Amino acid sequence: MAPLKASAIGPGVLGVDRSSDLEVARGTGTDVARKIASMGSNVVVSATRVALPGINVRVTDKTLTVMPDNARRAEPHRGDGKGDPNLPAVNDDPRVGTVLPCTIKALKGNTGRNTESFDPASTLVRPSMRVVVGPKKRVFDKVLKHDDVVVVPDFFCAEDDWSIYYKLIEEMRSIQSAGQSKSEWIPWAEGCHLISQNPTGCPTYEDVLKRTGEYFNMKQGSQGTRFNWYRDSSDWKPFHHDSAAYNPHRARNQNITVGVSFGSERELSFLHAKNGSRIYFPQTNGMLFAFGRDVNINWKHGVNALANEHFSGKGRISIILWGLAQDVVEEPDSPPLLTNDARNGFDNSNHRSDQRGDRGRSSHTPSNDGTQPRRR
Repeated sequence: MAPLKASAIGPGVLGVDRSSDLEVARGTGTDVARKIASMGSNVVVSATRVALPGINVRVTDKTLTVMPDNARRAEPHRGDGKGDPNLPAVNDDPRVGTVLPCTIKALKGNTGRNTESFDPASTLVRPSMRVVVGPKKRVFDKVLKHDDVVVVPDFFCAEDDWSIYYKLIEEMRSIQSAGQSKSEWIPWAEGCHLISQNPTGCPTYEDVLKRTGEYFNMKQGSQGTRFNWYRDSSDWKPFHHDSAAYNPHRARNQNITVGVSFGSERELSFLHAKNGSRIYFPQTNGMLFAFGRDVNINWKHGVNALANEHFSGKGRISIILWGLAQDVVEEPDSPPLLTNDARNGFDNSNHRSDQRGDRGRSSHTPSNDGTQPRRR
């Protein structure tokens, strides 16, 4: 058959290619002509096929189907082709060798009444937040990404063993009694809880920092630290971003926030900076908790207050370590650093938050970072 101009295709229906049961689109013959003409010059029509560079148009009776040459086909199910060496090879999967309904629906772009998508590729996207349960080992040996929140229960001790909590307080009071400069407790976050600017010389604190930095393979010299004491059940922490979310210098050296909790269980809360969604995580005695750079940008975090009826008199210590985890996998489409406009330019107390933020340099090098937030 001689080549024809696209406009001369004539009546037809752009619809179903019955040979693959793949529906692409429907339309009149004019629609077909317009679609093909937009893709380029001449069309070669045979008894069963219309050929055009970059396009595949099948002809079945008077039905035309237009699709890219590289369109996926409904292939029979074969599994992952790997197999489990610890399982005997038994052909007990009835799906093998058949074209699955979900595959056909995925190729059609169909959804279900209660199904978002049948295309497995639709799940291969970055989340707002990914929760990872870390191993109780010397090092974190899983893939680490900037969207990750890592939880490791009982990392330092059993949940019901409060000995480290009381030991930390004992050691802190010892160095404070000895007159160590800036080791005393001072109010922080407008008085919501206490911190010590300089816990240096507290052996248990030093051990926590060492083990935590090693666990995430943090670059030496990149760390900032904080010793928080939630003195009793009335203390809490307002929502905020750590300053690496908006401070370019910090962002170059710190891509992870790690906290270790001792004492009374509290809730670490996350507030999505754009849509206001909230997620609450328990912080139990001895637990390690970490979140990545992009979590810090996309979410604010804090420690929820307790209702009066839940007051117990018990406190909580939170030892924080910020640093550069060297094994994080970079992914495309990470969010940019926040600007004052993006974070509204205010902290939870409606004060300008262009101070250093709720984090300082390492407590081993005391500075004015430990003073209360400055007002302007």
